[in-house]
Amino acid sequence: MSITGFYGRAEMYSDKSRTIATTLAGTIFLYAAFAVLISVEPALLRPFSDPRYPALSKLLIPLGRGVADFLYASAIAIAVYFSYCLLGKLGRFRSRRIARKPVDPGQVRRETWLAANFALAAGIQAVAYLVLWQLGLLRIYASISERGWPYAMLSLALFLLLSDAWFYLCHFFYHRNRFVFRNIHAVHHLSVVTTPMTNSQISPWELLPSTAFSIVYLMIVPMAMPVLSFMVIVVSLYLILLHSGYEIFPRGTATHWVGRWLVTPTYHQMHHELFTKHVGLYFTWWDRVFGTHSDQYAARFDEVTARGSTQAVAP
Repeated sequence: MSITGFYGRAEMYSDKSRTIATTLAGTIFLYAAFAVLISVEPALLRPFSDPRYPALSKLLIPLGRGVADFLYASAIAIAVYFSYCLLGKLGRFRSRRIARKPVDPGQVRRETWLAANFALAAGIQAVAYLVLWQLGLLRIYASISERGWPYAMLSLALFLLLSDAWFYLCHFFYHRNRFVFRNIHAVHHLSVVTTPMTNSQISPWELLPSTAFSIVYLMIVPMAMPVLSFMVIVVSLYLILLHSGYEIFPRGTATHWVGRWLVTPTYHQMHHELFTKHVGLYFTWWDRVFGTHSDQYAARFDEVTARGSTQAVAP
């Protein structure tokens, strides 16, 4: 099944300043809506009902924790990225850089401060989870031993499979709807050559569908807190590495009977280049089913992973 009507490069570059301004305005509106919701619904403040502290200061605590968790995961991912770059300079991985076009310094500056904007939104997301959990609405249990390892792994696998399908539907819609693309998703595609910070160059509004999915899932399916924490860190690391600009998977992955179903950095870099292809997040099967898989992927992956270590690559 082929898909037409995608919005991409022309829509994105029509006005970069407008795209960034819309993202920042959307952030302010999101914060204001959150503040109004908290102020008109006192029950939401129940988890912060300690009389020794005002409600605002108690809200700032989980907000700060959410920002800290995001920065912690980002720091780990960036450390791995730079370690990988160092290995690339020292040995045979030198040519594993996917795009030959260098990254513009202005792109790095833009991604950095937009990532800081995203970090604050991630803090609000953490507050939402904490409030719902402490109100008893989320089925999060403390220890894996309560239900055993088989159930814990099953709940994790089910979450990844369903969230991947949900992301594909949302991402597909972002590119199919002109208004949504220009006002929400285009800011992420300002970077055609990806870097680790590209992952966080998104509108906070893109958090809403994933947050809604996670809340509904956790209201229905019990998950162990250690498994949930592990998943957040590993997924954050994986997504940042997908945007790293370097291929981390071994040669032959794109045609391997297992590897062909996994989204790799090369796979996602091609999405930033082509816009209409490679919409999936973790797995490639939805792209194959709905015609958004590029026939050039295997050749591109082989070209990236087969480059000789002595070949010059743009810094």
